[in-house]
Amino acid sequence: MPIYEYEPDGPGCPHCQGGFEAIHPRGTRTTTCPECGTACHRVISAVTSHVTDAQITSDARAAAHGFSKYRKVETGRYEKISGDGPSTLDRPPQ
Repeated sequence: MPIYEYEPDGPGCPHCQGGFEAIHPRGTRTTTCPECGTACHRVISAVTSHVTDAQITSDARAAAHGFSKYRKVETGRYEKISGDGPSTLDRPPQ
């Protein structure tokens, strides 16, 4: 079952003042703090995604999604490995 985050609509109690988590089946909601009964609302939180290094760094995959991939050749100079971008990139020193 998913973990949902909630925040109180009022001052609340020590349990819900900074927000709290609740585990329940999808399609159901908690409407009050389980400790003090203060009305609460669900908060949208960040999503965790598991991606392997192979999925991130695949040259063909990057090109297929419209990205160009470069490799550092020397300080301030990069050459293209895959994609439709320019064959080299030169970065001025900062």
